[in-house]
Amino acid sequence: MVYPIIVILLVVIDQMLKYNFWHYLEINGDLVIFPWLNLSLAFNTGAAWSFLADTNFGIYLLSFCSLFCSAALACYFYCFRRQLDVPAKLGLALIIAGSLGNLCDRVYLRKVVDFVDFHLGDWHFPTFNGADSYITLGILLLLLLLLTGRLHLPLLYENKKLTGETDGRNK
Repeated sequence: MVYPIIVILLVVIDQMLKYNFWHYLEINGDLVIFPWLNLSLAFNTGAAWSFLADTNFGIYLLSFCSLFCSAALACYFYCFRRQLDVPAKLGLALIIAGSLGNLCDRVYLRKVVDFVDFHLGDWHFPTFNGADSYITLGILLLLLLLLTGRLHLPLLYENKKLTGETDGRNK
């Protein structure tokens, strides 16, 4: 029961950050935090690096993908909640929250509000937001767990069990 609350809280925090930075930066302009980090208002009708931003269907396709991925991950989480450990659950919750945070923007604003601008000299990383950070952290956490052998995907394990195959853990 705690993870749905975490997801809801993260989505609310994301939406509050976007709202507050949108209005602050719209009035005051860019805010330099460090020589390599600015808060700068940007809107994106596409995905990362403005992928699909110049299409008429991009916002609909990305909204559908966000909804579908969030629902699929939530179903996976629910079905295998007893087999997943806390870090894996947290990683999934971060990804779901980030996807839903950007989905809220796409549905209500028809664009995503971005405001974090990392740069080195004239080179700028694509501007991003809290929801994007959640997704990135969730993926990195799951990847780290997978690479260190701490994440065992229950669905794959269960299929091996059903077919009689073994992966060495059942000895």
